[in-house]
Amino acid sequence: MENNCSQRSPYPGLRPFTEAESDLFFGREKHTAQLRSKLERNRFVAVVGSSGSGKSSLVRAGLIAQLKGLGDPDDAQTPTQDEQLRWRVAEMRPGGCPIGALARSLVSPSALGPERAPLFADLQEESRKRRWKVM
Repeated sequence: MENNCSQRSPYPGLRPFTEAESDLFFGREKHTAQLRSKLERNRFVAVVGSSGSGKSSLVRAGLIAQLKGLGDPDDAQTPTQDEQLRWRVAEMRPGGCPIGALARSLVSPSALGPERAPLFADLQEESRKRRWKVM
């Protein structure tokens, strides 16, 4: 019997699905659509729930992947190129200093966008001079 181990497993194990694995993430389309609808109305959405319930997978492989156009191009929910450019993602894990973690995530290059990258570089330089911890 031949063992074909070269195929990618559709299950990431205990870690969450990533944006790159959005093609393997399914069954939460309704939740992804609800999140996107709330995000479009409010421009902010917090996903909370029990540990291990799939929050990170839902956000990364569901919502973020869809906003970046990584889903099915024939899907009505797939954003246009202009829509993809307007979304910025600030990802954070609260850890021991939740406010600091939030502040760092909001000034990250992915949240600021490429057009504001020089601002981030200036902030890092200023923090280095003053010995602040930005990132």
